[in-house]
Amino acid sequence: MRVGQNPEKKESRKLVYKKHRIIIPVFIPKNEDDYYKESLDVFKFCIESLIRTIDTDNTAITILNNNSNYDVQCLIESYFDKK
Repeated sequence: MRVGQNPEKKESRKLVYKKHRIIIPVFIPKNEDDYYKESLDVFKFCIESLIRTIDTDNTAITILNNNSNYDVQCLIESYFDKK
């Protein structure tokens, strides 16, 4: 059992709640054979169309990367850096 106060109570972070959340699970394997050949372009088109069409004040986008290849990871990080 803990003795003392919870250290997280001292942290003052502003929580931002959104009314809607879009969750996108993505898996594009390291070896892109015929089936996954254009999947990175499709994923990028999906993200771009979401960003253009949603209300960012009320909607959040969550991307679940399921051990995809390095290009997908770099693409997700670039969108994360842009916020």
